[in-house]
This record gives sequence, structure tokens and C-alpha cells, in this order.
Amino acid sequence: MKETELYEPIKTALEVNFRRRGECTIWITAKKFPEDAMEHLSSEAASILHKEKTYPDLFGFLIPNSDDPPDFNKKTFVVEIKKGKLNFRDLYQTKRYAELLRTEYGFLISQERFSVQGLNYLVSHQYMLEFGSTNILPIGGRKIGERKTISVMIYEKNSLRFEPKLPNDSPFARTMMERAFG
Repeated sequence: MKETELYEPIKTALEVNFRRRGECTIWITAKKFPEDAMEHLSSEAASILHKEKTYPDLFGFLIPNSDDPPDFNKKTFVVEIKKGKLNFRDLYQTKRYAELLRTEYGFLISQERFSVQGLNYLVSHQYMLEFGSTNILPIGGRKIGERKTISVMIYEKNSLRFEPKLPNDSPFARTMMERAFG
């Protein structure tokens, strides 16, 4: 199976899980970033994507169920999909898009896990999964911004599950856990 053949079924699996948490829109963006998806990016990020002509496999946003106005709490995300065993190049590709597009969530999804050695390394060096920034203000040392975590997921039998040894920042982690454990 080619990587591109995984885009639609993984998109569908993500939509099922995200819709439990709110309204969700996902685009397949691997070859071209649609204009209506560009509207959710900063002009600088959109310009860089356009110039470099390199895109994440999927891009989308979630508007969580809440009483806040939709634009106030819109959460964007990127998804990188790989057909084989995950590696650190895949992780850093996901981080690149998550940081460039300043998303709230980043997902790295494959049908195969990291090697045992790679997974053990990530378990003991979890900072490698982080993206975003935390800036320290010179007066008072107050932190601005937030570090986020790439969620590594395994796709099998038309469903998604988190890599159990790694942390994740997914908005549907609780829903998936509730489903798995009742």
C-alpha cells in the first residue's frame, strides 16, 4: 500500500475521533494546500508554504464544544502519515510543519511503530516530541507561549491508537481511552 492510499482512511478515522470533541474540518494537503485551508494560516506561513511547495499530508482544525465564540478557540493541527516504520526524520518533518504553521496539535501516524531502540530513546528524551515555544520575559521571568507534544499514533484495522509509551497532547485522548477501557 502506498502512503497516499492511507490519507483518506486516516482522515476519516481522525474525523470520527475529533467530532466527539467538536466541529472538525480536515483537508488532504500533501500535494497542494487548498485556498480555503490557507485562510487558517498566518500570511507569513502561507507565503512560505507557497514558495517552498512542501506541505503536510493533512491539515485541519477543531472547534471544541464550548460556549466560546468559534474563532476564539479554533485549534489547528497537522498530520504526517508514513507507510513504514517511523523514524526521527518523520518526527522532525512533523515538528517542522507544526512549528511553521503554529498549530495546536501535531500527529505522526503510521501502520508501524518506531524501532525498539528509537522508541526507547524517545521515552527517555521526550523533549524531542515537543514543538512550539516558551519565551521567558526578562522582567519577572514569566513564561509566555506553550510547548506542545507531537502525538505518535498507530493506524491499524481502520482505527487509531496512541503509542502507549509516549505522551500526547491530543484533544481526543480521553475519548479514545474511555472507548478502550469502558
